[in-house]
Amino acid sequence: LELRSFIKDVLVKTQHKTLIFTTHQMDEALDFADILMILNYGRLFAYGTLEELRVKSGMPRGSLGEIFMRLTGGPEPC
Repeated sequence: LELRSFIKDVLVKTQHKTLIFTTHQMDEALDFADILMILNYGRLFAYGTLEELRVKSGMPRGSLGEIFMRLTGGPEPC
């Protein structure tokens, strides 16, 4: 939790740094990121805020995992 707070509060918000962070954990992605990219097998399917991804996927209340499935046509990563 301390590292997470340092990254978000110090590096990103205070020092205005950009951080590229990769994960297969959808909750972790939502916790860290303001802008999300949906990649599958090296292909970029979409990027934007969660709300923008919901619009792009046509799923106004969709979870990130559901949006991933809709946009990629594949299973949610483990």
